[in-house]
Amino acid sequence: MPSAPQFHVSEVSSSYWNVTFSNGPINLMDVDTIEQLADLVDRMEQAPDLTVVVFRSDNPDFFMAHFDFLADKSRIVSPYSCECTAKYGDTCTTQATSVSRSMAWSRFLSR
Repeated sequence: MPSAPQFHVSEVSSSYWNVTFSNGPINLMDVDTIEQLADLVDRMEQAPDLTVVVFRSDNPDFFMAHFDFLADKSRIVSPYSCECTAKYGDTCTTQATSVSRSMAWSRFLSR
């Protein structure tokens, strides 16, 4: 079942978008956040005239909180091998989440 959209895009012009992030009372990051951010980055990459994206929070008290460790860990795909999980346990899940998020940002920033 698809989750509710967490990123709401307002295309002010072909070169300027406003993106509002909203996920619960403190904007926890979860697996859906990472997946939706990756989709958003893909969408940005497909917009040849886009030069400015302004991110804001729907909640004035929180921009983006930490990762929700109660999220469905079975949906987190680690770029590391099974050896990593055997050696470090849940730390690999956290590292994979950070790597996924960094990869999404890097793809956008390197264009």
